[in-house]
Amino acid sequence: IARFKGASAGQSAMFIMFDCFLGVTHKADVTEFQTEMMDIYLPDLHRRLVQQFKQKVEKHGSVKTLARGESASKKLSQNYEAASSALAALRMVHFSTATRYLRQATQGTGASSFKEMLQSAIDDTKATLKHNP
Repeated sequence: IARFKGASAGQSAMFIMFDCFLGVTHKADVTEFQTEMMDIYLPDLHRRLVQQFKQKVEKHGSVKTLARGESASKKLSQNYEAASSALAALRMVHFSTATRYLRQATQGTGASSFKEMLQSAIDDTKATLKHNP
């Protein structure tokens, strides 16, 4: 039986896996929202994919770990920065889309205000950059 919580990108494994891969660490509101979306709303196969992916990243490290390591090449570091910037840009587009869609709501698809939570996700992603814009 499919369960959905309105229109929410949180019901996609995409942002969760990008964060894990790039080593983005979120504040409690975003982490709690992602956990709720994964545990309750992601289809079983997607949830298992995310869990297995997280286990592999925990074992081998994220790209951030490699890109910030002493033996990291300049190209890897630059590509990591570009990927993190692209994820921040994707989050800004998502923020704009969600804001237009949920304009009349005071609560988003999670327990906290959707605008503050989405802005927090953008800020957390930008924080991974060496030269935080």
